Amino acid sequence: MTIAEIRYEEARARLDKALQQVSAEEIVSADKALSRISAQSLASAIDLPAQANAAVDGYCVSSAYLEEHPNHKFILIGEAKAGHPFTGQLKDGEALWIFTGAEMPKGADCVMMQEYCDRQGQEVSFPRIMRAGYNVRPAGENLDKGEEIIAQGEVITPAHIAQVAAAGLTHIPVRRPFRVGV
Repeated sequence: MTIAEIRYEEARARLDKALQQVSAEEIVSADKALSRISAQSLASAIDLPAQANAAVDGYCVSSAYLEEHPNHKFILIGEAKAGHPFTGQLKDGEALWIFTGAEMPKGADCVMMQEYCDRQGQEVSFPRIMRAGYNVRPAGENLDKGEEIIAQGEVITPAHIAQVAAAGLTHIPVRRPFRVGV
């Protein structure tokens, strides 16, 4: 049997004509998606974090009240920890002991690191004025609801998988691996 000689251009044209595009998709668990190609864009269904939370351990208050009363000794009315939010609302002149990751309570919009505060029993005072948002991580800071996590056609990386998991998603639509035969 002899092999016919053909020019490169003709061989390429024959191969192109014979090729079939594979567009099949499958849905795999996020832990099986590493290095696969995303079949479609994937967006977050939630804000991450879901609520504004403290970026440091400290005391939260109303920045407007603090600005109007810079030497005020705020009364501590409770505490908030990550996963254990304070359920009440801060009133003017009140403070809450808050830990990193804890949800910001109603009535507070800033947090002073505890190392910089003067706490005496159930009273706390602050060395300086704070603006709204000081040491607060706003809702959606890491990922906004509707924000794209993975673009269609992107190779899925460990960072993508972490974002998918953080957004509460467990599966990712991917392209089926292709097979080549000659």
